[in-house]
Amino acid sequence: MADSDEDLYPPETTDDMEVLAFNVARLRKRLGMSQTALAQAMQEQGLSHWRQNTVSRVETGKQELSVRELRALGEILGPVLGGTDFAGTLAQAARGTLNAMLVLHLRRLHLALDKSMTELAQADAEIRWLRTAFDDDYEPTEQELEGRGEGLGEHHEEA
Repeated sequence: MADSDEDLYPPETTDDMEVLAFNVARLRKRLGMSQTALAQAMQEQGLSHWRQNTVSRVETGKQELSVRELRALGEILGPVLGGTDFAGTLAQAARGTLNAMLVLHLRRLHLALDKSMTELAQADAEIRWLRTAFDDDYEPTEQELEGRGEGLGEHHEEA
């Protein structure tokens, strides 16, 4: 069956679903596959719900596709996303997800660092207190004396 002129050129649209529909039909026909054969190939990819009428709906732009279905179509037919912005949209979504994960990890790292700094300040205050309380030869430096009131681990001698 020969392609009509209409089948050779993409639609004059910026609608990604229309371009995707055109690409699926064009690539399927170029490979000499019927809609039924494409549906069977999709079933072999683990998409058991695909039938000839599913392919027809995809080729008319009436069927939404999952990422898994797009991947399977790409493996069977070739680059079905050509001329669409789906690739850019998917890349942008992936970047957004990676950025969100990075922010989450940075927040966790910041909290862990805060906790470590607090524990370090408490340990430092404890050491200073122990040295001044029990080491007769210990003379605190001016810097240590100035920092004595800082930190959460301060000790105050009771009278």
